[in-house]
Amino acid sequence: MASPVFLEEQLVGFVVNTAHHIDVGGAAPGSQRVHGVSESFQEGLRILPIRLVREGKFDPDLLRMILANVRIPEKVEGDLNAQLNANRAGIERLSRLFKEYEPAVLNLVFDDILTVSETRKRDLISQIPDGVYSFDDCLDDYGPGTEPIRVSVDIKVDQSNIEVDFSRSSDQVPAALNSYFNYTRAYPVFAVKVFCDALLPQNEGGIRPITTTAREGSFFNPTFPASSGGTRHCSNTYI
Repeated sequence: MASPVFLEEQLVGFVVNTAHHIDVGGAAPGSQRVHGVSESFQEGLRILPIRLVREGKFDPDLLRMILANVRIPEKVEGDLNAQLNANRAGIERLSRLFKEYEPAVLNLVFDDILTVSETRKRDLISQIPDGVYSFDDCLDDYGPGTEPIRVSVDIKVDQSNIEVDFSRSSDQVPAALNSYFNYTRAYPVFAVKVFCDALLPQNEGGIRPITTTAREGSFFNPTFPASSGGTRHCSNTYI
């Protein structure tokens, strides 16, 4: 859930939070079924970016549509309200910061923070010997009569840059285990952070030295509407 932050009429930023909801519909309670789920449409309600809140309150029609498609609507509504209130707190605090310091000053500070993080990450990466490092493993099969899923990665270290390529991995599978590229891109960022400096602030600056690729149509870059709800339970563990 994302909320804009304005200083008078100037857009100065956004506050964002994510939450794991107890159910979002789909083929099974909890929306986490893996076997027999071959399309994202079977995994639950798909909500593309929409304006959910107007004048500080949920749009009643949109809220009713969401709650009509989940198994525990009172719990989901409570969690949505918790997210909204979290954003309200973030808006209040960020607004206070922008009122105390001019936006131009804060934007310079933000840029400096990103630059410091990038420089530190590059310094740490440069200590790794240049070369190509490869790893191969398999996930278990995803149902009777199916083959294991090959997990393969090639990592190229070039001075202060890291290129991570998952293209040798298996093709996407008709089960809710696939890893869409937005997830796949996050895994190497986490791994490099752990190996370099787990306490380094997590922001865009620390991501800049890392490039991730994966063959389109593969397990780590499936094409829509491949199912993917169980990916974080398997693929991220292996990566």
